[in-house]
Amino acid sequence: MADRLAFVFSGGGAKGAFGVGVLWELRRRLPTLRWHVVSGTSTGALITPLAALADAQTNVLDELRDFYLQARQKDIVDSNFDFWEIPTRLFDFPEGLYNFDPLRKRLEKALPLRRMQELEQSDVVAIVNAVCLQTGELLLCTQDRHRPLLEAWFKERARNATIPPVRIARFHRFRPLMVASSSIPMAVDPVAGTADACGKVQLVDGGVIDIAPLRAAIAAGATHVVAVLMSPLRPPPSCAWRDNLLEVGLRAVDLLTDEVMRNDVEYAELVTSLQALSSRILAEEGSLPPGLAAWASANHALLDRLSTRLPIQAAVVQPPKPLGETLDFDGEVRAGYPENPDDGGKVNVMEARFECGRRTAARLLDEPGSKLREVLAPFA
Repeated sequence: MADRLAFVFSGGGAKGAFGVGVLWELRRRLPTLRWHVVSGTSTGALITPLAALADAQTNVLDELRDFYLQARQKDIVDSNFDFWEIPTRLFDFPEGLYNFDPLRKRLEKALPLRRMQELEQSDVVAIVNAVCLQTGELLLCTQDRHRPLLEAWFKERARNATIPPVRIARFHRFRPLMVASSSIPMAVDPVAGTADACGKVQLVDGGVIDIAPLRAAIAAGATHVVAVLMSPLRPPPSCAWRDNLLEVGLRAVDLLTDEVMRNDVEYAELVTSLQALSSRILAEEGSLPPGLAAWASANHALLDRLSTRLPIQAAVVQPPKPLGETLDFDGEVRAGYPENPDDGGKVNVMEARFECGRRTAARLLDEPGSKLREVLAPFA
């Protein structure tokens, strides 16, 4: 099978501007770069469709950049607790503190029917995810022509205890599932859906299970993966006091998703290590020490399956420092944020995150022996 490059975008709310900056700089520095798979969770799901189209249409990156840099909180969420509704809400508590009505309107403009038809016909596999509260399933959505590829991969591994139950939705659900993937539990209303086991269900943030959807990219045939994370893998402590329900909840979600993200990244590295080890054991089966030979004989079927897995070359791109709060679209920071938070004039935090993404990608491309350069080399 030919080499295939995937971009995987993690969740992170407003911090998604960092990921857009990374992709922008990579295409600027490597104008012939081509990719085959894009998968994303939460804000990464919002990036996914335009990032997939940008493989063949460079100008689409302008639209993706503007979608993030022009976003303000009022363009993304609306409160479920308007002052005159508070008495009613005390007896009919909403499913989230906010709703995504403004985001839905923005997506209709950013992804009109013409754009969705282009995405449906694209050779680039675009994958977004959400989680079903009722069934616990990870719900993936991609173009219908690419569904059999994902279905076959997950069906083969259905008995693997480390892989959650997965259902593949049809493409007409793509835009609603982008919204569902971003619906942080308690903070934002879930999106209504259906499931055979339960009928009507509630769909929430894909990051509950799969914050950096590497498995989905691998299922789509990716051999090389660039995982773009909106938070550092090992973030420092955040000492700010959380003094309301939303701030406490979002901090808890951040801690949870940081751990899920670390596990997702380690999964790709583990697959590659086990594939190489299994291949070597099988190749040297006749000369193995007695104890190892007996183990190899007893586990021959497992070794055979592992040896046929595609080795995955993965590079992680992450911000050098934390990028602030998940729902902060409106703040102002210095232009050097977050590396040099006291440098430069004041800019909107979304612009600062975008520029941080550009600087991070440029630094990694210029770094001798960079894993990012190694992963991208066959495709640029």
